[in-house]
Amino acid sequence: MKKNILFIILISCFGLINAQVNQKVKLTFADGKNRLLAENLKLLASYYNIELAEAEIEQARLWNNPYFVWNSEMYSMAQNRYFNANNQVLVQVEYVFSVSGKRINAIKQANLSKEIATLAFNDVIRGLISEYSNTYYSLNALQEKEEIYQRSISQFKDVIELSELKLKLGVSSENDVIRLKTEYLSLNSTLNAIKNERLQVEASLKTMLNFNVNTSIETQKINYTIGNGINVGLLIDSAKVNRPDLRIAEKNITLNELVYKGQRKLAIPDLKLGYQPIDKGSNYVRPYSGMVFEMSLPIFNRNQGNIAASKVNIQQSKYAFEYATKELENEVSAAYFNLINVKNTHAQFTEEMLQKMEDLSVNAKANYEKRNISLIEYIDHQRAFLENKTNWIDANAQFYQSINNIHFIVGKEIGF
Repeated sequence: MKKNILFIILISCFGLINAQVNQKVKLTFADGKNRLLAENLKLLASYYNIELAEAEIEQARLWNNPYFVWNSEMYSMAQNRYFNANNQVLVQVEYVFSVSGKRINAIKQANLSKEIATLAFNDVIRGLISEYSNTYYSLNALQEKEEIYQRSISQFKDVIELSELKLKLGVSSENDVIRLKTEYLSLNSTLNAIKNERLQVEASLKTMLNFNVNTSIETQKINYTIGNGINVGLLIDSAKVNRPDLRIAEKNITLNELVYKGQRKLAIPDLKLGYQPIDKGSNYVRPYSGMVFEMSLPIFNRNQGNIAASKVNIQQSKYAFEYATKELENEVSAAYFNLINVKNTHAQFTEEMLQKMEDLSVNAKANYEKRNISLIEYIDHQRAFLENKTNWIDANAQFYQSINNIHFIVGKEIGF
């Protein structure tokens, strides 16, 4: 009895280990996207840039610390005594005031920097979603190719076994068997190449979605259709509103203007006011209370270089924004016409034609076995089927990727 229980435990443990090694996940496009936003390590790391910007705002809001000055006698030559504070001591409290609004300007810069950090985070999301989408579509296409090649190889294997049996009975030639095996090896070679590419793409997707190395992802079928209501002008207008990188370029102009104002304010000296509640023996013999006023004299250094540089940065950021706008318009236009071309190619693969190709593949085997068609015709039919299915899968993937490219360039998902 104990041996049976031990055997059951060992079998259960082996099953658990095997499940961990070969964990298969059926992943829809929407579920993968949700996991991307929740689990992607690059995205989680980028979010801390917003936290850093908030810390900079908090720092900019802080007031200057006051200064405390203690000045006492260290050694008296007349009395030959050390540290005689009763003989001479000066206590002073100072505070630096900015009269040019430097603190307010610094707070504005920090707030604007947070807005830019938030937009940069959104741009990271935009790029990751686009990368995820293209990777998902590529993996889906490779898995579909792998499936149809496995089907064709399985069919070839059956035909080869039947041909070898006919060869033994003397009703088939050895050349036919060799020709079938050659085609079989060629298909296996292509399948291995597809598998290797699929493993690389799947590895990229698992890294993106923070999956365990032992996880196997199975993508699901994608259905996406578009109408004829898309307009390049509306897409450009939408992109100008939604593209985070363009809005960053625009806000950089405002930020550089604030930096320019800040550099000009730095040319105005701060005022240091102090109060001396106690001054015994420092300025006068009798105890003395006084006030202190200090400021630098802007004679040599009036921050001229930094002011000039910040002024140049404003003009530079304006040109950068203008360039980014033109680049956006051209990107949207190119993506739009690319989608139209891909859509036209995609539309040529009708359901009727695809079904006929499926029937051709199935009927080819039966017709060859009945000797209604020759070996060359059978192989040609299978090649035509594989080529047509592969072209359809590629056209499908390109169609989805073109839509994804529009979403990426516009800055949000567009309902066509």
